[in-house]
Amino acid sequence: MKVRVAKSGDEQEITRINVETWHSAYKGIIPEKLLAEKKADDRRISNWKKTIEEAESRGIRVWVAEDDYGKIQGYLCGGKSRDDFAGYDYEIYALYVHPDCQKRGVGKMLVNVFRDFIGHKPFYLFMAEGNVAAEKFYKKLGGVKNRELNRSLQISGCVLKEECFNFQL
Repeated sequence: MKVRVAKSGDEQEITRINVETWHSAYKGIIPEKLLAEKKADDRRISNWKKTIEEAESRGIRVWVAEDDYGKIQGYLCGGKSRDDFAGYDYEIYALYVHPDCQKRGVGKMLVNVFRDFIGHKPFYLFMAEGNVAAEKFYKKLGGVKNRELNRSLQISGCVLKEECFNFQL
């Protein structure tokens, strides 16, 4: 297993992992209507292509973890904080590991690469409320829930509640 910076051509696999992980992890947590809209379509693939191409100029990075055969198992996208939280200049925007590849150290490897990238400074992330497996994983990595920063988002007419996890190093 190795982690590398995402490159052009990875967008299709990143999109597939994102969609399949959403359907697996969020079933029963996120309204079915919202899950049904999450597809690996051309628009979503194009968005990831643009993110990968513009990542460095925007101060963010996308990393992929791939197996010994070059098959992408998961990805992490992160960089400068998109919010104004005192003491937290960095954020993980997305961390997804394909359901078939979870509990094998892939997510931990990706987070460790992110930590190295930001110089081991504090960071945060948001996760869908009720995602017990993700909560357990983040706590194992040293994440602490920060209930003061929890939020609700409106997506396609559905409310998605998110919990914030802070990581001090």
